[in-house]
Amino acid sequence: MTITAGTTLAPAFANATAVPSGVDVVKQSKIRISVTSDRSNETRNAVLRCQPAGGSHRHAKEACVQLEAADGNLASVQAQQVNAPCTMELDPVTVTAVGRWHGSVVSFEQTYSNSCVLSVQTGAVFDI
Repeated sequence: MTITAGTTLAPAFANATAVPSGVDVVKQSKIRISVTSDRSNETRNAVLRCQPAGGSHRHAKEACVQLEAADGNLASVQAQQVNAPCTMELDPVTVTAVGRWHGSVVSFEQTYSNSCVLSVQTGAVFDI
C-alpha cells in the first residue's frame, strides 16, 4: 500500500476543528490510525490527538506518552511489556498511521504476525 500525502492527508484533516486558545499549534498532533485483520479484512479506525490528548482513540493519553517517548517516530514506539508471551499463530494484522506529529507529516504501515505481537510491540498506540 502506497500512501500519498496529497491524496491521503486531505481527507484525514477535512474535519479539523478550531484550536482552543492557549494550545501551541506547532505541538498539536493528529494521526488517523487503522488496524486491519488480513484474514477477515475487518478494519478498525481511530483518530489520535495529542497536545492535548484526545480524539476517538480509546487510550489517547497512553498513546501520546508513547509517541512523545519515540519523538513521533511510529517505527520506534516501544510497549511496556516487550517480553510478554504470544502464540506463534499466523493471523496477520496490518496497521497504518497517517497524520501530523508536532507539525511534521508522519506515515507508517506495518504488518504483524497476529494481534498479540502487535500489542506487545506497540502498546497503546494501535490499541484502538
